[in-house]
Amino acid sequence: MVRTLNPLCDRIGLPAVEAVVRDFARRQAEDPVLAPWLGHAVGDEEHLATVIDYWWTAMGGRLDRPPRTVDMMGRHADLALTETALERWLALFEATLADHLAPAEADDWSAMARAMGDRLRAAGLIRPE
Repeated sequence: MVRTLNPLCDRIGLPAVEAVVRDFARRQAEDPVLAPWLGHAVGDEEHLATVIDYWWTAMGGRLDRPPRTVDMMGRHADLALTETALERWLALFEATLADHLAPAEADDWSAMARAMGDRLRAAGLIRPE
């Protein structure tokens, strides 16, 4: 049996990753739960570019330059996010994915986001209510 790789980056494409990240940042800025923590991101081009690089390379995508470095745990350590905020983030992210992608690709990207949430919880960066 021959194994064929079908990385998420190839199934989604960089333009769709960029569209999801930008739309999601806009939605966060409009969300009453998330805006206090993450509302600034919509106008921060460097932040958006870093997030786009993060997701693209996490999906197996390659850039024609080194990706922007990101310390995912360090970037979230001082936010004092709550479980409610994380669950709202995940729900809003999944709604954004559903509006931009086919169900299989949205589900696969969502699984990556949920795993990231689990890592934040495991690191003690999500406060209980």
